[in-house]
Amino acid sequence: MKREKGITLIALVITIIVLLILAGVSIATLTGENGILTKANDAKSQTEVGHLKEMVQTDILGYQTENNSEKVTSKQLRDVLDKYFKNVPEKAEDLEKNLEDPDYSLEAKAEYGKDVKLKVSDLYKGIVTENPSSSDGPTIKVGEKTVILNKDNIKDYLGKVVTNFKDDYEDKEEVVHIGDTDYTVSKKYRLYYVDFDDPKGNGTGKYGDGVGTIYLKAECTDNNGHLQLEEKYTANDENIKIKQLNPSLYETGVTAPTTPNMQAVTWLLNEDNWAGLKKGVKISEEDINYIVGTPSLEMMMDSYNTKYADVLKGKDKPDSTNIPEGERRKLFYKYSTGDNGYKVGSCVDSSDGYGTYTPANSIYPDSRIDTMYYPGKIDNDVGNCYWLASPLADGIDRVCLVSFYSGGYVTYRSYSSNTAFCPLVSLKSTAKIELEN
Repeated sequence: MKREKGITLIALVITIIVLLILAGVSIATLTGENGILTKANDAKSQTEVGHLKEMVQTDILGYQTENNSEKVTSKQLRDVLDKYFKNVPEKAEDLEKNLEDPDYSLEAKAEYGKDVKLKVSDLYKGIVTENPSSSDGPTIKVGEKTVILNKDNIKDYLGKVVTNFKDDYEDKEEVVHIGDTDYTVSKKYRLYYVDFDDPKGNGTGKYGDGVGTIYLKAECTDNNGHLQLEEKYTANDENIKIKQLNPSLYETGVTAPTTPNMQAVTWLLNEDNWAGLKKGVKISEEDINYIVGTPSLEMMMDSYNTKYADVLKGKDKPDSTNIPEGERRKLFYKYSTGDNGYKVGSCVDSSDGYGTYTPANSIYPDSRIDTMYYPGKIDNDVGNCYWLASPLADGIDRVCLVSFYSGGYVTYRSYSSNTAFCPLVSLKSTAKIELEN
């Protein structure tokens, strides 16, 4: 009988086993931990991660360039992260809290990679600034540029018109009704001061509203208002800012406004009187600390001396000599116990440089800031003056003002005189104001 050729069952089994082993090896080579497909996926993932990091860091660098700083605000950082990642905290404070965790990670949106997670600390290790310190202040917009204000650059922005505070502000006025009297004030406001000082070291700033507080001042209008006498004779009421805005007055013994000029200043700085000016503001009302009738003498001089710091260098005490035409001189104030108010300098009428008013030609007008400090004049003998919310030492009815005469100088009038108002606005450091370029 002829034997049939073929494979035996044993040979078949062995062949199948060998094929399975080869298949397992091939699959492991392709898909294992060190497999070809795994390495390919890892390479793709690493490429996506690298590309994503590059895009994020490029956007952050753009903000740093705009800010002229290595720092970005928490809002700017959030805007960048929200562009590329899921579940970015909506509130700035929540994001800042998470940034304290070095392992805090975010998952990329699908279009930037599948299952890609990145540590935020790998994307940005710099400082996030939102609450200003003594060197870093609020973030503002100037045209299309974002700027973080600080002690070094603030002088470049003081006097610029604020474009997002009041609607229809160009050459427009509004009326505020106080008691039985209507007062006309301008709707155009300028950046007046940012409080970077913190003399008490507790974060309240020099003027009590917090380090980084933004102050705006309205333009000067016609001489249309005399001062009233405030019936509240205490500076402890929260709505009355005489103590906050005249800190030197209260550091040396004054406890309550009792003379007529101090009662008039109390009326000027009673925020309830001026609350009607909050109507029609474009920014959030929550960003407004208060509005009062005009700046104080101290803030006016701090603003002026900051604005012109470069040309006032080295002039660190009042000068009793005549000021040459066209020269700027640093402004000074002091209060001595027992006086009826401040003395100011530089003053040519006293040996120590302090007097009851500064000399003529002390505040020269500047076309860039218009009526920031100078009230403006119609001709040589007619012009405006505006109140400053501080009493002057010359007499119990004397209140400080800035006059249009001789280039502008600090002097006084009786509270019953008609003089312009330039309302002062106190804004939180987080208020997003926009300035003309």
